[in-house]
Amino acid sequence: DAAAAVRFLRRDPRSAGRPVGLLGHSEGTVIAPLAAQRERVEGLILMSAMARRLDDILHYQLVERQSGWVRDRADEDHDGFIDAAEASRHQEFSLDIGSTDADHDGRISMGELGVALEVQFQEQQKGLREVPWYRSHLEIKPNEEVLPGFAGPECLITAPETRASAPIRIPRDTVTRESVSARGLYPIGEGAG
Repeated sequence: DAAAAVRFLRRDPRSAGRPVGLLGHSEGTVIAPLAAQRERVEGLILMSAMARRLDDILHYQLVERQSGWVRDRADEDHDGFIDAAEASRHQEFSLDIGSTDADHDGRISMGELGVALEVQFQEQQKGLREVPWYRSHLEIKPNEEVLPGFAGPECLITAPETRASAPIRIPRDTVTRESVSARGLYPIGEGAG
């Protein structure tokens, strides 16, 4: 529990009286602000912050972005359709013309693709909503609701986490859990080492 970690640092003689800040990455950006609401901290750093609900993020990744990738890459002649030849050259998208071609014209329109991706997403959501971890994440408010001014002018850098962003790992001391490269930093969440 991140709030308990802050309390521990306040009591521990090695860190007592020193400023305590929290750094959260990705999912840790939901945990760190909640801990900061419970326990006073002198700093809060959020990297690749979750500004939207988890189901909104997944919808973007699995439906909206996927649809855009297929349109931009597989629709080679830019006619708004994926024919069998185009689909065969783009196996990375697993385009099954037979099951996606709702009007049976031998090709997939962008509308048919959108419907197929949405149906697939909704089916995945049914299963995920049975998982306690996922249900609990759906109840968490995104950072833009929890932190007034989250995306305000005082933010130095705001950027989305993308497939191109590098994974982060912050090595910690095995006993104190303090960052080995940044004295006084106690990382929490994904990538904390």
